[in-house]
Amino acid sequence: MNINPDPLLSQEDAAAFLGPPGKPVPLATMQWWRYRKRGPKYTKIGRHVYYRQSALNEFVQRAEVSTEEAVDA
Repeated sequence: MNINPDPLLSQEDAAAFLGPPGKPVPLATMQWWRYRKRGPKYTKIGRHVYYRQSALNEFVQRAEVSTEEAVDA
């Protein structure tokens, strides 16, 4: 059996992954991110849009905000 370590996810699955449990990111937001080139990297096969799991992980990591306290100088 061949298991892909970096699967392609549909737009709906990607939206579910990026949103909180039970509340996916709206598909309109995903489309807007693509239009503005601000969202995760995606792959287009024909008219279908897919996201690699690794691209979603990178997108989430880039959006991470550090909560470390500033060091007094």
